[in-house]
Amino acid sequence: MKRKKKTALVKNIDFLILAIGVISVWRGIWYLQDTYLLPDNPLLSAIVSIGAGIAILYANDHRLSELYGA
Repeated sequence: MKRKKKTALVKNIDFLILAIGVISVWRGIWYLQDTYLLPDNPLLSAIVSIGAGIAILYANDHRLSELYGA
């Protein structure tokens, strides 16, 4: 069975739905970190979050180059 090619409108709608999903997950994680990760010290919370994010990305098979397209 052959697949039909997606029209530009359908591709844009798919992209919009994906973007909303990604932003929603990001917003939820951000809220949880603000609430539970050092809520009395926002600067330290941000530093810990950045460090954890870098560690996760680095531990993920050292694929940091994918972030900048190399």
